Amino acid sequence: MKQWAVVLAVLYVVYGGLLMGFQERLIFPRNVPGARDSRAPVPPGWEALEVLGNDGSRVPAWLKLPEQRGAGENVPAVVFFHGNAEVIDDIADSDEVEMYPAMGAAVLLVEYRGYGRAGGAPSEKAIVADSVRFVDMLLKREEIDGTRVVFHGRSLGGGAACAVAKHRPPRAMVLQSTFYSLRSMAAGFGAPGFLVRHPFRNDESVREFDGPILFMHGTEDNVIACSNTQRLAAIARHGRVVTQTCGHNDFPADMAAYRREVEAFLRENGVVGGEE
Repeated sequence: MKQWAVVLAVLYVVYGGLLMGFQERLIFPRNVPGARDSRAPVPPGWEALEVLGNDGSRVPAWLKLPEQRGAGENVPAVVFFHGNAEVIDDIADSDEVEMYPAMGAAVLLVEYRGYGRAGGAPSEKAIVADSVRFVDMLLKREEIDGTRVVFHGRSLGGGAACAVAKHRPPRAMVLQSTFYSLRSMAAGFGAPGFLVRHPFRNDESVREFDGPILFMHGTEDNVIACSNTQRLAAIARHGRVVTQTCGHNDFPADMAAYRREVEAFLRENGVVGGEE
């Protein structure tokens, strides 16, 4: 029995070491099959922004203003943080992104280091540092109403949105198909949380955030279980949960209903206005 206990202990230590060594590949899979050519020109209607990381890497973001904007009008803005297996080139023309300019809001797509057009290597610290700088650039724009900025985070992007919100609290947040924390998810791999170098403590951010949060999740999600959203909503000060019967990669299954929920949430909280 003692020999078996020693063997199991050694195997567990080896397993923990492998997780430590390969966790960046697990958390930040950057080789996106079928991704669009990142050398292509920035799509029409988008303005390219850029920050220089502390490692010297160039990190892009794209900004799009609504077409219907009065002279001198300040518009709300949504900072969209994408998920894994995505880059900003792939989501710029997606319905989830394009709905925001149609609502009268600007949208800022933030890239992560090591993804798509960005240099360097991803980490929670790098993503937060770069994103905070992009948010600051956004807030300085004369076209943007800095009191009506919303963060929308999908999957891994929910972790980015929550982490950035600790430094630059937005008016509201939309958290879609995201996790309670990556530290808590490590338990699902049989690993102690302290081994996680990029914990993305969404639970801490949600608990501290005083603004409204719209939580959205697929009830059949087998990548990040819907229970993650239910747990986050339980500790949120002002949260509402909307679910659809679908999984992780096919959310939303009903785009029209999804858009109605998001737009109603933004209207209720004074982000967008106008006639219904």
